[in-house]
Amino acid sequence: MNFSRYVNRYRLLEFQKLKADPANKDISEVELVAKAGFSDYRGYQRVKKREELII
Repeated sequence: MNFSRYVNRYRLLEFQKLKADPANKDISEVELVAKAGFSDYRGYQRVKKREELII
């Protein structure tokens, strides 16, 4: 696993944690993606799809 993939996996896990937190229920998914460290929603979708194919 290269560094880039490691960071993106960490970001995906962070997004899942943020989404599961009841304190964030009123925050949009786009904002949560940004809080998790992704530069934009499209990048998040691309990484998510790539990781789903690998796993």
